[in-house]
Amino acid sequence: GAGDADLDALVVGAATLGTLRALLERWSGIEMQHAAAAQEREVAATAFEQAIEDRAALARAHPPLDPALRAALQTSLARIREAGLSARHPRASKAASEKKRIAEDALSALAPWSGSAEEVASLTVPSSRQFQDWRDALTRLCLRRDGHREQSRSLATQQAILDTRIATAEAGVGTLSDEQAGALRRAREEAWAAHLGTLDPDSASRFERAMRALDTLSEARLAATDRLAEIRGLRADLATTRVRAAHEGDALAEAERDIAALAATIGRASPAGFGPRADESPAETITKIEDWAARRERALTALQEARAAHGEFAEIEAEITHEGLRLSKALATNGVVREGLDLGVLLHASDTLLAMEASQVEARAAAEKTVTEAERKLKARHKADAEAAEASEAWRAAWSKALSGTWLVERTDDLDAVRAMLKTLDTLPVHLSARDEIRHRVAAMEADRERFYDALSALLRDLGDDLDRAGSPAEAARSLLDRRAAALHARAARDDKTKELSGAEMSREGLLEDLRLHESQRREILAFFAADDLTEAEKRLRLCARRDQIEEKREALTAQIIRDTSAVSLDVALARLAEIEPSERTQAEAECVQLLQDWGRNKSCAKSYAKDEA
Repeated sequence: GAGDADLDALVVGAATLGTLRALLERWSGIEMQHAAAAQEREVAATAFEQAIEDRAALARAHPPLDPALRAALQTSLARIREAGLSARHPRASKAASEKKRIAEDALSALAPWSGSAEEVASLTVPSSRQFQDWRDALTRLCLRRDGHREQSRSLATQQAILDTRIATAEAGVGTLSDEQAGALRRAREEAWAAHLGTLDPDSASRFERAMRALDTLSEARLAATDRLAEIRGLRADLATTRVRAAHEGDALAEAERDIAALAATIGRASPAGFGPRADESPAETITKIEDWAARRERALTALQEARAAHGEFAEIEAEITHEGLRLSKALATNGVVREGLDLGVLLHASDTLLAMEASQVEARAAAEKTVTEAERKLKARHKADAEAAEASEAWRAAWSKALSGTWLVERTDDLDAVRAMLKTLDTLPVHLSARDEIRHRVAAMEADRERFYDALSALLRDLGDDLDRAGSPAEAARSLLDRRAAALHARAARDDKTKELSGAEMSREGLLEDLRLHESQRREILAFFAADDLTEAEKRLRLCARRDQIEEKREALTAQIIRDTSAVSLDVALARLAEIEPSERTQAEAECVQLLQDWGRNKSCAKSYAKDEA
């Protein structure tokens, strides 16, 4: 009790403690800031004075360049560099020499023609369109000539083939020609006329012999009708082929004349010395002239480029002379260099002078910037010193105000003592909190014990028991836990049996579904075969297989007849059999009749067997 009262007397408000700690933390910084601000103010004053002295010394050592001279030099240098005269001059000189050499080589490449640049420009040569037109025309004429030539060779080959075929056909026919038939008919008419005049046995015999000879020839010609018709057709084809060959020969000669005319046209349009030669084709002549025309175009282009390069070189030299005079005058006016120097020397002198001036300008700007920066820093340091002094006074006022309402007020000027006391007070809340926590935990445990006792008594009453018969509360609780574990085990066993029952039900449903499917398939099979049971359906299925075998055998017999007669169908085979010799046809018909009878008997047996099985 007395200890708790002493602890309560030492309590200081949390806000006050926070204020004191914050003020203590700020104190060292405020004091250090005040001392540093005073020191930095002295350093800034010294730096400002040194910057002013350095600026004055730089102005005395390096006076600035005259603005007019600097502007003139900068303008001239900018104009020279923008034009790129120093770099362009050697390139232009080299380009002019190179272009001149290329133009001379291009003129030399026009041999055997020779002349000046003006003469080569005044020449008239065919255009590229004209060359292409000549090539197209020559291609068409050559294709036409080659086509007629190939057609003539083909027709000559056809004539030889037709002559050979006619000779072969006539050799096979022998004396059955149309001329021989006409001679026999005339002999018959003469014999008939002689017989009518005399009506004696000799004339009748001669007429009979003439008739028999003509009949024999007619029968032979009738037997060889196809060969005779073939000979007449071959002769007609031969006549047509000869006419076509003559026409192709005329067309070939005309194509040759057109090619010669085109070659003459090309020769008339060619430059002197480039006409067609006897040993070259028109295509070679066109290529030769076109190559020379291309070399002429390259020569004209090279001449034009040489003139342009020479003109550009002259312009650059004139511009260099003009700019060099202006730059030399500007430097000589200010006594830097004398007049008459090379442009490169003038550029180097101007660059050196401007670089030195730029360096001094930067140095003067840097000195001015240093003075300005030193002045700004000096003002800032004065301001920082005043602000640090004000912050120190404000802190002391806040410190006195924070201690005025506490038992620490007697230690206002002793900061170290107050800091030590605050560290000790830091542990006071911990002790107070521990004391309160112990009191709270004791009360909570008492309340939990009472609630547990009441809940346990109520649960035992619900289960038909009481705490007095169960013994102590701990034993009663352990007994309830054992009973709960047994109940959970029983419920798990019941759930397992329920799952097994559900699985058995699902298996039973699957078996019933398979049974219904088999029954449906059985009814479909019986309905398809119009049977009463599966045994009868199996018999009818075998009958179908037997019928298919008979049908396959019939198709095989038909295929054999077609194959033996080399026909495309059975009807064609029968028609072809009708054309065979009577004895052979009779034998083949007998075989076919026998095959058809066998097929009919097999089919009747199959039907009878199917009927018996049904």
